Amino acid sequence: MNEALIHKLFEQQVSNHPDRDALVNGAHVTNYRQLNEAANQIAHTLHNVAPSSGTIVGVFAPASELLVAAMLGTFKSGDIYMPLALDFAQKRFAQIFEQTKCPILIVFPDWLEQVKALIGQMQAPVQWVLVPQNGKITLYKVSNYALTSASQLDADPSNPPIEVSPEAPNYIFYTSGSTGEGKAILGQHKSLTHFLAWQTQAFNIRPDTRTSLLSQVTFDASLRDVLLPLMNGGRACIPPADLRANIPQLIQWLETQEVTLVHCVPSVFRLINKELSQENTQPGQRLPKLQYIFMAGEVVYGKDLKGWRKHMGNHTQLVNLYGTSETTMAKTFHVMEEVPEDDGQIMHVGQPIADSHIIILNRGRLCRIGEIGEVYIKTPYRTLGYYQNEALNKEVFVQNPLVEDKEDIVHKTGDLGRYRKDRSVEILGRLDDQVKVNGIRVELKEVEAAV
Repeated sequence: MNEALIHKLFEQQVSNHPDRDALVNGAHVTNYRQLNEAANQIAHTLHNVAPSSGTIVGVFAPASELLVAAMLGTFKSGDIYMPLALDFAQKRFAQIFEQTKCPILIVFPDWLEQVKALIGQMQAPVQWVLVPQNGKITLYKVSNYALTSASQLDADPSNPPIEVSPEAPNYIFYTSGSTGEGKAILGQHKSLTHFLAWQTQAFNIRPDTRTSLLSQVTFDASLRDVLLPLMNGGRACIPPADLRANIPQLIQWLETQEVTLVHCVPSVFRLINKELSQENTQPGQRLPKLQYIFMAGEVVYGKDLKGWRKHMGNHTQLVNLYGTSETTMAKTFHVMEEVPEDDGQIMHVGQPIADSHIIILNRGRLCRIGEIGEVYIKTPYRTLGYYQNEALNKEVFVQNPLVEDKEDIVHKTGDLGRYRKDRSVEILGRLDDQVKVNGIRVELKEVEAAV
């Protein structure tokens, strides 16, 4: 599995179980064959209008069948998936279009008029706009920042015979930047496959797995919500947009959909925990199908774990993940079983996943047990760095200070941490003024620049 690309693993599931449910979005259910055909139509169309691989494809779509088909179709065509949102600030759009020169957009039909206006307003260098709908694709040519000719295509629904290298780039996500501009992180196929294959094997992900797409689609965490079940024959469940802010209804939806695996930030976990603590139910009565909650992006405290165990029992494994977007998803994990006595204790982030190492240094030397130092991540499965920002790449992807006789690139995270006695890792804070808001990285200098 480690060698296969995500879309190839998905195609294997299509071949094995074409009529199995792949996506549930409200009352609309999409099976594996339907999703694959929609992705293939997009892939063939992209390849026809931009035969060279590596084209950046902007995707304007909410969490939906179209978003997932665009993600898979872009991977299949050897191009680069870049999700965008209509509520991005004008400054962010200006940066994105200037930096990426994105020539192709895939657009959700209901958003077409707004995207048309945006192209004209931003004078975006878009050349083609694809609007998939009802099994067909409408292809618009863009001239002088306006959509001109349109043709409706019956694109090929078969798997495209396009060779994609495991080292090829496959996505761009923007994060907050300290200079006042966002940082565009460029992912690669083999690294995404590596993380999802590790999670599959470590936690026995099976065809009966059902995940929930709780992450914003413009953040890289959405990739694991969608792709982990699809590469294993499972089901990705998309909640209604307003449900994320209504915790009682979200819990009910998780139960109704029989969701077995949730990825979320600790902030969301605490809200679910608080709601469940107010109910007069026995442990295990609520969310009986939920097997795993994976948390990342913020600190988890002892009281979080204690509250869950008190009201929910032990049938759900709580897993603390740590890593950076720059090194692809997460690079350590801790299955949190033992409940600490101290409510304020910060839960450690555990041990590295396969093919990854955590190096904690103080003034260039390896820290002793309990000594605080700067955290570096070493892995061959990192991203390709920041798109068109070589200066920043050189700042954070650096030569391993412990190695002198050969090149050994590690990621300088900017986090402070220490080793525990068993060599598991505690993350204690930041060297800079980066903060997390609901798990989302925010550089205060970007806020200052906006002000």
